[in-house]
Amino acid sequence: MIGKLNFAQRSSSLTAALSPSATIEDPNATKEKLSDPATWTEDISKRTVYSSTYRTPEGQVVISNSSRPVNYYVNGTLKTIDPKLKTSAEGWSATDQPYPTYLFTDGSAAITVADNAKMIFGKNGEINGVKLKKELHC
Repeated sequence: MIGKLNFAQRSSSLTAALSPSATIEDPNATKEKLSDPATWTEDISKRTVYSSTYRTPEGQVVISNSSRPVNYYVNGTLKTIDPKLKTSAEGWSATDQPYPTYLFTDGSAAITVADNAKMIFGKNGEINGVKLKKELHC
């Protein structure tokens, strides 16, 4: 109740309330530890390009925000970006992202630039005058 706060408490509360990154915590509250994130369930309907929202088994809501995209659009639906390389017939690829990337068995690499067009680097490459082997094994 504001009537029982002294001026210093009201002033600091007002300053905290005006600061976009500040939170006001009850100093007497016990802090709960969040459960293992592997047990959280994502609320896909709340996804944005820069955030994901989860519900813990205890019923808490956790919003994960990022300054970089964590989701991207595929046919009008937001999918989670996964930059991990996966083995493919041509070598390795990271396709679950806006601009898929590829590492080919001939030592070359590619990035998707637009409309599934790939820009390929390192074809017929050499290091210190020695041609790269034709095939790398996955």
